[in-house]
Amino acid sequence: MKRLRPLIQKCGEDKLPGPANLEVVRFHGPRKGGLGLLCDLHDLWRMAQEVQLC
Repeated sequence: MKRLRPLIQKCGEDKLPGPANLEVVRFHGPRKGGLGLLCDLHDLWRMAQEVQLC
């Protein structure tokens, strides 16, 4: 952390939302039918990609 202090002073420090703010507006409840399943799977895939990026 000591090595990063000059960079933080130069560029500033942005606080990113933590895991408490990770809850997103997805999975409002079970969706019905084939399209609902596809939408649920797509939302799950997107959430997994966000986790991988983090």
